[in-house]
Amino acid sequence: MSNTTTVQPRESSPLRAFTLIELIIVVLLLTIIALVAIPHSKGVEKDRLRNAVRMIVADIEFAQSASIGRSGETCAVVFDDDGNGYFIERSSEPGIPIARPQTGKPYIVRFGSEYAVALKGVTLELHGIDEGKLAFTPFGVLGQGLHPTIVVRSGEAMQALEIDASTGDISLRP
Repeated sequence: MSNTTTVQPRESSPLRAFTLIELIIVVLLLTIIALVAIPHSKGVEKDRLRNAVRMIVADIEFAQSASIGRSGETCAVVFDDDGNGYFIERSSEPGIPIARPQTGKPYIVRFGSEYAVALKGVTLELHGIDEGKLAFTPFGVLGQGLHPTIVVRSGEAMQALEIDASTGDISLRP
């Protein structure tokens, strides 16, 4: 009795790999997704910028209107040194934010939190603004003689707000 075994060749399973056409299709799909996503992100930056500008203009106009006819109780918009927010104060209590009329909470705006949570990444650059403060007189004009400018940025999008010191009017320029 012989103890020999014969080895039968196994059927080889075909190796599975991606074909060139499959790879081209995947690369093409990724390219299309990237082309759609990149303009969308720029649109988000522009929307964020537009919303930030609206909020800043409304808050400056609020401080201005709250100052008119109130000697000794005028308001100022005080901007943070880091360019990420601001608050509104009364001249009788410098450094202390006033209360928001709607909620009673301090009138503080920090981009990326609470009232401005959707504005994360927005920054401000101040030009011609003494000590980072826009202080209104009882006539609703600015105490500064210059024409202050606030540059609002969101990513690569930018909008400049020019404030006429003699009237307090705000104009937008690209």
